[in-house]
Amino acid sequence: EVIAGSPAARAGIRPEDLVVAVGEDPVLGVNDLQRLLTADVIDRQVELAIVRSGIFQRLALVPRELPS
Repeated sequence: EVIAGSPAARAGIRPEDLVVAVGEDPVLGVNDLQRLLTADVIDRQVELAIVRSGIFQRLALVPRELPS
């Protein structure tokens, strides 16, 4: 899921994208993604490695705290 207006959406991430790494850390599932996108990286640029339609890509984004 990609929340409309979120940093992920603004960076161009699409719902069908598969996130495979945050920086150099592999992402094997949603738990890894949540663990890697902690307060340590909020408001700091990070690079995501994704697979989109079978093509490996890298995207830069700045994670932000979502409003409650």
